[in-house]
Amino acid sequence: MALSRAAVDSSGYHTGYATAPTLAGTFVKADAPFLSTERLGGAVDGPGGADVVEGNIYFHGWLNGGRQARGLYRLPISFPGDVPQLG
Repeated sequence: MALSRAAVDSSGYHTGYATAPTLAGTFVKADAPFLSTERLGGAVDGPGGADVVEGNIYFHGWLNGGRQARGLYRLPISFPGDVPQLG
């Protein structure tokens, strides 16, 4: 399960995830953010609101280094060992 955390109007806004053995839970949050401004090398500011569709993760982030508008981004994703991995 993907989850967004922190204030959406900051660079600290990020996407984390939680895993469970079944859909009924119990879910355990990952220790570190999955998508963050830092992890993406500053290419996307404040990534959040993630959905996974057919081998891609779609998420939004601030456009043009400002706080005026957010745009949609897409990256490939895989799940080796049931853990999300970019690329």
